[in-house]
This record gives sequence, structure tokens and C-alpha cells, in this order.
Amino acid sequence: MQRLKAGGWTRGYCDPALWPQLKAHFGPEFTVSTEYDCTRVDDYAFGITRAVGAIAESGTIVLNDASTSRRLAALAPWVHVAVFSRAQIFATIADATQALGDDQNVIWATGPSKTADIEGILIEGVHGPGAQIALVLP
Repeated sequence: MQRLKAGGWTRGYCDPALWPQLKAHFGPEFTVSTEYDCTRVDDYAFGITRAVGAIAESGTIVLNDASTSRRLAALAPWVHVAVFSRAQIFATIADATQALGDDQNVIWATGPSKTADIEGILIEGVHGPGAQIALVLP
């Protein structure tokens, strides 16, 4: 959580299933909620959620409705911390697609969004997190 502290991202949300494992790593300077309040969406600098997997070849984080506690907590804050195990890392997109089944709502996130469709000027972080952190737990 040093990266969150260094970035000044001290207010956020954590999936309640993850909080018991992570709580000891947060100091008193952090305000962490395990209830996501949609009316306070701008108050969250970070969101910590479970991911269903990650893809090594592209650095992609894979989220779905079955594993991600609050999809908005993964997509609205400036920083998303995706938590998964080493066993959930797939070598290729094909491997992940085959292993993940047929959930109807899957999000493939590979870093901050980018666009250059306005006068050819590259703009990052148009929607979704501006920073994505992968936290691999044993």
C-alpha cells in the first residue's frame, strides 16, 4: 500500500472479503470503506477489488460480475487495485478465454484508457482508472 500512500490516494474502497487480509497494511492516514456508496463516487481515490484473472502477454486484468464485488469501485476511482492469486495468471488471451467460462459481463482492462480522436491529441484516462495496480496474493 506504499504506492497508494506515495500517490496521496488515502481514501478508498476495499472489497469486504479482502479487507481482513489487507487491513494490517493500512496506516491511520487511510480511510477505507468496505461499503461502496454510489452517492459518494468522487470521494474514492482508490478501489480494491478481486479480479477473476490476469493475462501475462498483455498485462490485462480481467474482471467479471461473479468475482468483482463492486464493478463501479473498480472503474470509477483514479486507482484500481486488482487482487488475484498466482494461479489466476494466464499466459495468453486464448488461455484466459478458455479458462474463464462464459460469464456475460467480462471487462478486459489493460491500463488507463487513451484516445487521440480529438485533433490527434493523445489523452489518457478519459474513462476508467488512471492507474492500475496488480496485487498477487499467495
